[in-house]
Amino acid sequence: MLKKSKLFIVLFFLLQFISTNTFSQINQDCNGYVGIRTTPNYKFDVNSNLSQFSYVPSYGATRKMQIYLCVTDPRIYTSSSKIVFFQTSNTWADIECRNLIEKSDSVLKEDILEIPQNNALNMILQMNAVKYKWKNTESNSNSINTTENEKYDIGFIAQEIENIVPEVVFTDDSSGIKGVSYTHIIPLLTGAIKELNAKIEILESQLADNEVKSATSTSSVNSINTEKTNAYINQNTPNPFNIQSEITYFIPSTSNSAMIIIHDMQGTEKKQYNISEKGNGRIIINGYEFNAGMYTYSLIVDGILIDTKKMLLTNN
Repeated sequence: MLKKSKLFIVLFFLLQFISTNTFSQINQDCNGYVGIRTTPNYKFDVNSNLSQFSYVPSYGATRKMQIYLCVTDPRIYTSSSKIVFFQTSNTWADIECRNLIEKSDSVLKEDILEIPQNNALNMILQMNAVKYKWKNTESNSNSINTTENEKYDIGFIAQEIENIVPEVVFTDDSSGIKGVSYTHIIPLLTGAIKELNAKIEILESQLADNEVKSATSTSSVNSINTEKTNAYINQNTPNPFNIQSEITYFIPSTSNSAMIIIHDMQGTEKKQYNISEKGNGRIIINGYEFNAGMYTYSLIVDGILIDTKKMLLTNN
Protein backbone atom coordinates (compact mmCIF):
# COMPACT_ATOMS: atom_id res chain seq x y z
CA MET A 1 0.00 0.00 0.00
CA LEU A 2 2.84 2.36 0.86
CA LYS A 3 4.55 1.63 -2.44
CA LYS A 4 1.34 2.43 -4.35
CA SER A 5 1.01 5.75 -2.49
CA LYS A 6 4.58 6.73 -3.31
CA LEU A 7 4.05 5.80 -6.97
CA PHE A 8 0.88 7.94 -7.10
CA ILE A 9 2.70 10.95 -5.65
CA VAL A 10 5.55 10.62 -8.14
CA LEU A 11 3.10 10.37 -11.06
CA PHE A 12 1.14 13.37 -9.76
CA PHE A 13 4.19 15.68 -9.63
CA LEU A 14 5.44 14.35 -12.96
CA LEU A 15 2.14 15.25 -14.61
CA GLN A 16 2.25 18.69 -12.99
CA PHE A 17 5.76 19.25 -14.34
CA ILE A 18 4.78 18.15 -17.86
CA SER A 19 1.61 20.29 -17.91
CA THR A 20 3.50 23.43 -16.90
CA ASN A 21 6.38 22.97 -19.32
CA THR A 22 4.63 21.88 -22.50
CA PHE A 23 2.92 24.24 -24.92
CA SER A 24 -0.85 23.72 -25.03
CA GLN A 25 -2.54 23.98 -28.43
CA ILE A 26 -5.62 25.77 -27.02
CA ASN A 27 -5.45 27.95 -23.90
CA GLN A 28 -8.23 29.67 -22.01
CA ASP A 29 -7.44 32.09 -19.20
CA CYS A 30 -9.54 33.13 -16.24
CA ASN A 31 -11.07 36.01 -18.25
CA GLY A 32 -12.46 33.65 -20.85
CA TYR A 33 -9.85 34.69 -23.46
CA VAL A 34 -8.95 31.88 -25.87
CA GLY A 35 -5.54 31.46 -27.47
CA ILE A 36 -4.44 29.00 -30.13
CA ARG A 37 -0.77 28.06 -29.68
CA THR A 38 -0.26 31.14 -27.53
CA THR A 39 -1.24 32.71 -24.23
CA PRO A 40 -4.19 34.94 -25.20
CA ASN A 41 -3.93 38.71 -24.93
CA TYR A 42 -7.27 39.20 -26.67
CA LYS A 43 -10.63 37.44 -26.64
CA PHE A 44 -9.37 35.29 -29.52
CA ASP A 45 -5.61 35.18 -30.13
CA VAL A 46 -3.79 33.01 -32.70
CA ASN A 47 -0.03 32.53 -32.85
CA SER A 48 1.43 34.05 -36.06
CA ASN A 49 3.10 30.75 -36.89
CA LEU A 50 -0.34 29.42 -37.78
CA SER A 51 -0.25 30.75 -41.35
CA GLN A 52 -3.29 29.07 -42.91
CA PHE A 53 -6.88 28.37 -42.01
CA SER A 54 -8.80 25.95 -44.20
CA TYR A 55 -12.56 25.61 -44.45
CA VAL A 56 -13.68 22.59 -46.47
CA PRO A 57 -17.45 21.93 -46.53
CA SER A 58 -18.65 18.36 -46.65
CA TYR A 59 -19.00 16.71 -50.05
CA GLY A 60 -21.94 18.13 -51.98
CA ALA A 61 -22.50 20.95 -49.50
CA THR A 62 -23.48 24.34 -50.97
CA ARG A 63 -23.14 26.38 -47.79
CA LYS A 64 -20.41 29.02 -47.95
CA MET A 65 -18.24 30.03 -45.05
CA GLN A 66 -19.61 33.16 -43.41
CA ILE A 67 -17.86 35.41 -40.92
CA TYR A 68 -20.31 37.46 -38.90
CA LEU A 69 -18.93 40.39 -36.89
CA CYS A 70 -21.49 41.80 -34.49
CA VAL A 71 -19.75 45.16 -34.06
CA THR A 72 -19.95 48.62 -35.60
CA ASP A 73 -17.25 49.40 -38.18
CA PRO A 74 -15.43 46.01 -38.06
CA ARG A 75 -11.84 46.06 -39.27
CA ILE A 76 -9.18 43.68 -40.56
CA TYR A 77 -5.83 44.64 -39.08
CA THR A 78 -2.42 43.94 -40.57
CA SER A 79 1.03 45.08 -39.53
CA SER A 80 1.97 45.60 -43.19
CA SER A 81 0.52 48.12 -45.67
CA LYS A 82 -1.67 45.70 -47.62
CA ILE A 83 -3.75 42.52 -47.53
CA VAL A 84 -3.55 40.05 -50.42
CA PHE A 85 -6.47 37.82 -51.46
CA PHE A 86 -5.38 34.77 -53.44
CA GLN A 87 -6.32 31.23 -54.38
CA THR A 88 -2.76 29.88 -54.45
CA SER A 89 0.68 31.44 -54.27
CA ASN A 90 0.48 32.30 -57.98
CA THR A 91 -3.21 32.90 -58.61
CA TRP A 92 -5.06 35.92 -57.23
CA ALA A 93 -8.75 35.98 -56.39
CA ASP A 94 -11.45 38.42 -57.47
CA ILE A 95 -13.19 40.48 -54.79
CA GLU A 96 -16.91 41.17 -55.08
CA CYS A 97 -18.62 43.89 -53.05
CA ARG A 98 -21.34 46.51 -53.36
CA ASN A 99 -19.21 49.63 -52.95
CA LEU A 100 -15.48 50.20 -52.60
CA ILE A 101 -14.86 53.36 -50.60
CA GLU A 102 -11.37 54.85 -50.40
CA LYS A 103 -10.29 57.31 -47.74
CA SER A 104 -9.90 60.79 -49.28
CA ASP A 105 -10.47 63.28 -46.46
CA SER A 106 -8.31 66.40 -46.62
CA VAL A 107 -7.35 65.98 -42.96
CA LEU A 108 -5.43 62.83 -43.97
CA LYS A 109 -3.38 64.57 -46.67
CA GLU A 110 -0.51 67.02 -46.88
CA ASP A 111 1.65 68.58 -49.60
CA ILE A 112 -1.43 68.73 -51.85
CA LEU A 113 -0.49 69.81 -55.39
CA GLU A 114 -2.74 70.41 -58.39
CA ILE A 115 -1.96 68.47 -61.55
CA PRO A 116 -0.86 71.14 -64.09
CA GLN A 117 -3.36 71.76 -66.86
CA ASN A 118 -2.54 69.96 -70.11
CA ASN A 119 -0.46 67.37 -68.19
CA ALA A 120 -3.42 65.09 -67.48
CA LEU A 121 -4.44 64.91 -71.14
CA ASN A 122 -0.86 64.21 -72.24
CA MET A 123 -0.60 61.37 -69.71
CA ILE A 124 -3.88 59.79 -70.81
CA LEU A 125 -2.92 60.00 -74.49
CA GLN A 126 0.29 58.08 -73.78
CA MET A 127 -1.53 55.19 -72.11
CA ASN A 128 -2.03 52.14 -74.28
CA ALA A 129 -5.15 50.12 -73.47
CA VAL A 130 -4.79 46.41 -74.20
CA LYS A 131 -6.93 43.28 -74.31
CA TYR A 132 -5.46 40.11 -72.82
CA LYS A 133 -5.90 36.76 -71.08
CA TRP A 134 -4.23 35.81 -67.82
CA LYS A 135 -1.46 33.23 -67.89
CA ASN A 136 -2.01 29.93 -66.09
CA THR A 137 0.72 30.40 -63.49
CA GLU A 138 0.05 27.17 -61.60
CA SER A 139 3.22 25.08 -61.17
CA ASN A 140 5.20 27.93 -62.74
CA SER A 141 3.63 27.11 -66.10
CA ASN A 142 3.77 29.69 -68.89
CA SER A 143 0.87 28.17 -70.78
CA ILE A 144 -2.14 30.32 -71.58
CA ASN A 145 -5.63 29.39 -70.46
CA THR A 146 -7.62 28.70 -73.60
CA THR A 147 -10.90 27.43 -72.23
CA GLU A 148 -13.93 28.35 -74.32
CA ASN A 149 -15.67 30.11 -71.41
CA GLU A 150 -12.68 32.26 -70.48
CA LYS A 151 -13.13 35.95 -71.23
CA TYR A 152 -10.56 38.52 -72.17
CA ASP A 153 -9.63 41.20 -69.66
CA ILE A 154 -9.06 44.83 -70.58
CA GLY A 155 -6.48 47.01 -68.90
CA PHE A 156 -2.93 48.34 -68.98
CA ILE A 157 0.60 46.93 -68.79
CA ALA A 158 2.05 48.03 -65.46
CA GLN A 159 5.58 48.59 -66.79
CA GLU A 160 4.26 50.95 -69.49
CA ILE A 161 2.11 52.90 -67.04
CA GLU A 162 5.02 53.18 -64.60
CA ASN A 163 6.96 55.17 -67.21
CA ILE A 164 4.04 57.62 -67.53
CA VAL A 165 2.49 57.84 -64.06
CA PRO A 166 4.67 56.01 -61.51
CA GLU A 167 2.36 57.10 -58.69
CA VAL A 168 -0.32 54.57 -59.74
CA VAL A 169 1.99 51.53 -60.02
CA PHE A 170 2.87 49.34 -57.03
CA THR A 171 5.45 46.54 -56.84
CA ASP A 172 5.14 43.50 -54.57
CA ASP A 173 8.23 43.37 -52.35
CA SER A 174 8.41 39.59 -52.24
CA SER A 175 7.64 38.65 -55.86
CA GLY A 176 8.48 41.80 -57.80
CA ILE A 177 5.10 41.57 -59.55
CA LYS A 178 3.72 45.00 -60.50
CA GLY A 179 0.12 46.16 -60.17
CA VAL A 180 -1.85 49.21 -61.31
CA SER A 181 -4.32 51.09 -59.12
CA TYR A 182 -7.00 51.87 -61.69
CA THR A 183 -8.95 54.12 -59.32
CA HIS A 184 -5.89 56.40 -59.09
CA ILE A 185 -6.24 57.06 -62.83
CA ILE A 186 -9.73 58.57 -62.41
CA PRO A 187 -8.40 62.03 -61.35
CA LEU A 188 -6.28 62.08 -64.53
CA LEU A 189 -9.37 61.29 -66.61
CA THR A 190 -11.20 64.14 -64.87
CA GLY A 191 -8.38 66.56 -65.65
CA ALA A 192 -8.18 65.40 -69.27
CA ILE A 193 -11.94 65.91 -69.76
CA LYS A 194 -11.68 69.44 -68.37
CA GLU A 195 -8.79 70.23 -70.72
CA LEU A 196 -10.72 68.91 -73.71
CA ASN A 197 -13.79 70.90 -72.66
CA ALA A 198 -11.70 74.08 -72.44
CA LYS A 199 -10.42 73.55 -75.98
CA ILE A 200 -13.94 72.86 -77.23
CA GLU A 201 -15.17 76.10 -75.66
CA ILE A 202 -12.41 78.04 -77.38
CA LEU A 203 -13.21 76.47 -80.74
CA GLU A 204 -16.92 77.20 -80.26
CA SER A 205 -16.10 80.81 -79.37
CA GLN A 206 -13.92 81.18 -82.46
CA LEU A 207 -16.61 79.62 -84.62
CA ALA A 208 -19.23 81.98 -83.22
CA ASP A 209 -16.97 84.98 -83.87
CA ASN A 210 -16.41 83.88 -87.45
CA GLU A 211 -20.13 83.43 -88.01
CA VAL A 212 -20.87 86.91 -86.67
CA LYS A 213 -18.18 88.51 -88.80
CA SER A 214 -19.34 86.61 -91.86
CA ALA A 215 -22.97 87.64 -91.34
CA THR A 216 -22.23 91.33 -90.75
CA SER A 217 -19.60 91.98 -93.43
CA THR A 218 -19.97 91.90 -97.21
CA SER A 219 -16.34 92.52 -97.96
CA SER A 220 -13.09 93.03 -96.11
CA VAL A 221 -13.05 96.73 -97.03
CA ASN A 222 -16.57 97.40 -95.80
CA SER A 223 -15.82 95.40 -92.67
CA ILE A 224 -12.81 97.56 -91.86
CA ASN A 225 -14.75 100.77 -92.42
CA THR A 226 -17.56 99.57 -90.17
CA GLU A 227 -15.24 98.44 -87.39
CA LYS A 228 -13.56 101.84 -87.20
CA THR A 229 -16.73 103.33 -85.74
CA ASN A 230 -17.16 100.63 -83.06
CA ALA A 231 -14.80 99.20 -80.44
CA TYR A 232 -14.04 95.51 -80.71
CA ILE A 233 -11.47 92.92 -79.63
CA ASN A 234 -10.41 89.83 -81.58
CA GLN A 235 -9.59 86.29 -80.48
CA ASN A 236 -5.95 85.90 -79.51
CA THR A 237 -3.66 84.06 -81.92
CA PRO A 238 -2.32 81.48 -81.57
CA ASN A 239 -4.76 79.87 -79.19
CA PRO A 240 -3.91 77.67 -77.30
CA PHE A 241 -0.36 79.00 -76.85
CA ASN A 242 2.62 78.39 -74.59
CA ILE A 243 5.09 81.21 -75.36
CA GLN A 244 3.38 84.30 -76.78
CA SER A 245 -0.02 85.22 -78.18
CA GLU A 246 -1.29 88.38 -79.86
CA ILE A 247 -4.58 90.19 -79.17
CA THR A 248 -5.72 92.81 -81.69
CA TYR A 249 -8.41 95.43 -81.02
CA PHE A 250 -9.97 98.67 -82.23
CA ILE A 251 -10.62 101.77 -80.08
CA PRO A 252 -12.84 104.56 -81.52
CA SER A 253 -11.37 108.06 -81.65
CA THR A 254 -14.31 109.36 -79.62
CA SER A 255 -13.49 107.21 -76.58
CA ASN A 256 -11.84 108.64 -73.47
CA SER A 257 -10.37 105.51 -71.86
CA ALA A 258 -9.80 101.87 -72.74
CA MET A 259 -8.22 98.83 -71.11
CA ILE A 260 -7.85 95.06 -71.49
CA ILE A 261 -8.11 93.01 -68.28
CA ILE A 262 -7.10 89.35 -67.90
CA HIS A 263 -8.81 87.12 -65.27
CA ASP A 264 -8.35 83.48 -64.30
CA MET A 265 -11.35 81.15 -64.24
CA GLN A 266 -11.98 81.97 -60.56
CA GLY A 267 -12.52 85.64 -61.49
CA THR A 268 -9.23 86.88 -60.02
CA GLU A 269 -7.67 89.74 -61.99
CA LYS A 270 -4.20 88.71 -63.17
CA LYS A 271 -3.13 91.68 -65.32
CA GLN A 272 -4.43 94.95 -66.76
CA TYR A 273 -3.28 96.65 -69.99
CA ASN A 274 -4.17 100.36 -70.25
CA ILE A 275 -4.67 101.54 -73.84
CA SER A 276 -3.94 105.18 -74.64
CA GLU A 277 -3.81 105.12 -78.46
CA LYS A 278 -6.96 105.15 -80.56
CA GLY A 279 -7.68 103.08 -83.65
CA ASN A 280 -6.27 99.64 -84.39
CA GLY A 281 -3.82 98.19 -81.88
CA ARG A 282 -2.44 95.02 -80.40
CA ILE A 283 -0.92 93.64 -77.21
CA ILE A 284 1.40 90.63 -76.74
CA ILE A 285 0.63 88.13 -73.98
CA ASN A 286 3.79 86.51 -72.61
CA GLY A 287 3.23 82.95 -71.39
CA TYR A 288 5.93 83.14 -68.71
CA GLU A 289 3.89 85.78 -66.85
CA PHE A 290 1.07 83.31 -66.08
CA ASN A 291 0.59 79.75 -64.91
CA ALA A 292 -0.70 77.23 -67.43
CA GLY A 293 -4.49 77.24 -67.57
CA MET A 294 -7.63 78.86 -68.94
CA TYR A 295 -8.08 82.65 -68.78
CA THR A 296 -10.53 85.30 -69.97
CA TYR A 297 -9.67 88.73 -71.33
CA SER A 298 -12.07 91.65 -71.63
CA LEU A 299 -12.06 94.98 -73.48
CA ILE A 300 -13.53 97.87 -71.48
CA VAL A 301 -14.07 101.27 -73.16
CA ASP A 302 -15.24 104.27 -71.15
CA GLY A 303 -16.26 101.95 -68.35
CA ILE A 304 -18.41 99.76 -70.63
CA LEU A 305 -17.64 96.08 -71.18
CA ILE A 306 -17.32 95.61 -74.93
CA ASP A 307 -16.49 91.88 -75.19
CA THR A 308 -14.91 88.96 -73.31
CA LYS A 309 -13.05 86.02 -74.82
CA LYS A 310 -11.20 82.95 -73.55
CA MET A 311 -7.59 81.87 -74.07
CA LEU A 312 -5.69 78.73 -73.07
CA LEU A 313 -2.06 78.77 -71.92
CA THR A 314 -0.36 75.36 -72.03
CA ASN A 315 2.89 74.15 -70.50
CA ASN A 316 6.13 74.73 -72.36
